[in-house]
Amino acid sequence: MELRWIFLWVGLGALVLALVLWQLSRHVRRRWKQGREALAELRRQARDMRLEMEETASDAPDAGKDSQSAE
Repeated sequence: MELRWIFLWVGLGALVLALVLWQLSRHVRRRWKQGREALAELRRQARDMRLEMEETASDAPDAGKDSQSAE
């Protein structure tokens, strides 16, 4: 009779452990997905900033030459 109780508690413990691990894996996957999306957004922002700086840099030498030639 006591062996039956041991198996019951071990089974219940295994079930609880499986449920906890399942919930933890869902949480980790959700956070991983949020992290990937945030990283993609940062990369887009960095690309946009770099393109904007390149456009500004390509415009700046022309403006500098005009002001020097006017003097």
